[in-house]
Amino acid sequence: MFHYPEWSVCDSWIVQDDWIELMTENWENTLDLLQIGDPDRYTAIRSLGSKSLQQGAVRQIIERASASRVQIECKFDTLSGVIAQENIQSIGLLKLDAEFADWEILNGVKTEDWSRIRQVAMEVHVQSDAAPISKFFREQGFSHVAGKQLAMGTSCVWARK
Repeated sequence: MFHYPEWSVCDSWIVQDDWIELMTENWENTLDLLQIGDPDRYTAIRSLGSKSLQQGAVRQIIERASASRVQIECKFDTLSGVIAQENIQSIGLLKLDAEFADWEILNGVKTEDWSRIRQVAMEVHVQSDAAPISKFFREQGFSHVAGKQLAMGTSCVWARK
């Protein structure tokens, strides 16, 4: 796993170079994230006045965050592995925000375990995966599936039986 101490929103099981590049290209959206995560820094950057100075300050934060990357060894298990180990009989709501590991998580659920899950709320980080994931949920028996595209190329998909 990779941890970004300067910008933990980028923590993931893979190096986030593409996401960091997207954050740099969409620097104004990244600045909006700072409004919530670091209001003082947000205010300081907004006070710079010119867009080019603001963009430069955001780019500097992103570069520093990218350089702070630390690799951490972690033990992972599939969702079905956890269901079996903990003897989970039903899951009312499965909320997933897998930071680019969407398919790895979904494929880690055995066919027989999908019947235990009543609802799913999922953030999908690769826009082109939103429709196939919606289709996948329908194939697993979810009758109501909806999605919404969000900023910076992410989507949310909701599924319920």
